[in-house]
Amino acid sequence: YMCCPFVLDKDGVSAAVISAELACFLATKNLSLSQQLKAIYVEYGYHITKASYFICHDQDTIKKLFENLRNYDGKNNYPKACGKFEISAIRDLTTGYDDSQPDKKA
Repeated sequence: YMCCPFVLDKDGVSAAVISAELACFLATKNLSLSQQLKAIYVEYGYHITKASYFICHDQDTIKKLFENLRNYDGKNNYPKACGKFEISAIRDLTTGYDDSQPDKKA
């Protein structure tokens, strides 16, 4: 998880720090991480997800995939939907583009 705008990586280090901070906070209330997770389930319900990766080592294929995404239906146009789901924002850290920001910069 990328927990904050200061660490632009999903390597888990920043998530571990946030988790440790949460554990310390919960300890002041005599609660464990497990108890807090159960409280979240009660409040919001259960959620299951399956993440997977496709690994490609061919640089030409990777370049073409990203060019296709960045020029989906015309020059410099990202997709507007993924299947039946509308895309609410695009953040492309490789190019520094973020359409949710007024200046369009990530």
